[in-house]
Amino acid sequence: MNQLPNAPGPPAGILGLNLARQFSRDPLAFTTEMVREYGPLVHLRFGPQHAFIAAGPKAIHEVLVAGSRTFRKEPRTRNAVRKIDGKGIITTEGDFWLRQRRLVQKGFSADRMEGYAQVTTQRVNQMLARWPDSGDLEICDEMTCLTLETIAETMFEVDMAADSRELAEQVEYLSERLVVEMGSPLQLPDWLPLPAKRKKRTSLRALHDMVRRVVENRRKSGNTDRGDMLSMLLTAVDTEGDGGQMTDQQVCDEITTLFVAGYDTTASGLAWTWYLLAQHPEIAEKATAETRRVLSNRAACYEDFDKLFYIRRIINESLRLYPPAWLIMLRQATVATQLMGYHVPRKSWIYLAPWVTQRSERWFADPLKFDPDRFSPERIAEIPQHAYYPFGLGPHRCIGEKLALLEMTLIVASVLRKFHVTLAANQGSVEVEAHTAIRPRGGLRLRVERHGQQL
Repeated sequence: MNQLPNAPGPPAGILGLNLARQFSRDPLAFTTEMVREYGPLVHLRFGPQHAFIAAGPKAIHEVLVAGSRTFRKEPRTRNAVRKIDGKGIITTEGDFWLRQRRLVQKGFSADRMEGYAQVTTQRVNQMLARWPDSGDLEICDEMTCLTLETIAETMFEVDMAADSRELAEQVEYLSERLVVEMGSPLQLPDWLPLPAKRKKRTSLRALHDMVRRVVENRRKSGNTDRGDMLSMLLTAVDTEGDGGQMTDQQVCDEITTLFVAGYDTTASGLAWTWYLLAQHPEIAEKATAETRRVLSNRAACYEDFDKLFYIRRIINESLRLYPPAWLIMLRQATVATQLMGYHVPRKSWIYLAPWVTQRSERWFADPLKFDPDRFSPERIAEIPQHAYYPFGLGPHRCIGEKLALLEMTLIVASVLRKFHVTLAANQGSVEVEAHTAIRPRGGLRLRVERHGQQL
């Protein structure tokens, strides 16, 4: 194994500190430039630490699919996320992860998805009823509150309309701190009396207390199935494994994981979809025509998902250009191994960035063009396998992928049915900010105009 060649990459410089600073300052630009200059597998040195950017479809497959047992979630990153999510399916591995995933998967069955779709359309129509006939909106805030309220009702049948903005701020702060702390070479303990640590403790307590309170109240009211995710988790039995059920703590951890990941990434994906549609009126008009044809004068429903072909292409293309999870959770090689024929030392870090791969001219023609027809039946075969993976790949592929796509499709169709969307006159250039989910830096203001007559 030691005779294998080293993958191409930049010189480390003095202790690799310069590379580490560049990565920390602007990870999107840094990873993009590294792959552009050195190819689909880039070797980096951060001091004694070996690291690789796996950006090519072959390398992505070798890490996430074929090598899922060799390349495990990096312990330092996993532990940082665990402070928020506990031992949910994002942060666990091995037999415990498999058991939990089997149990959680039952919450995404087709019969439950129909109920989730109904909640989504009810919530989006309540939001639209509050919108002005003509005016400017901060669309990131609107989508965050909408997806938070929707996920709260589908996860545990709780109305969080009154508290959505406050809770979203708490979770957003935790997301910001997570990125900062994972990028820091020194991990300071959370008990230190520092302003950032105090605020982090407050935000964690607010999130965890809310989830714990919901689970305790549901236990007291009886374990009847109300059609939400919490009902399923409290009653699910691992019939394929040990025949056991989740403890209350395990339920809390899984609900927290699904809640945080489910609303934050969906809100991000929707914000960028509106940004792209606002810039491409011809595509927005084509999508609006589809809503007129499919929905006529009624609200969207579960069965419409398979009929809204063009809107689904728009969402796929938006997720290609602006994948909310721009960076898949860091992997670490558990043994000395190889990638694409190159030597990978034990404990090497592996970065997988959909942002880089999905925007590369190596795998996409005219990659920065917003072109929903890439995902048409006639052209989808042009996309190399594993070059498009906004929800990850392999056994750890996002369990909520179908729900996220369903929500986004119904929300976009519902809004276009009633409103025309453009950029607000005072909206300047839009920059990307990388937290756990990418967001427009400083928000995104759009102009909404209600259609002259309901479609």
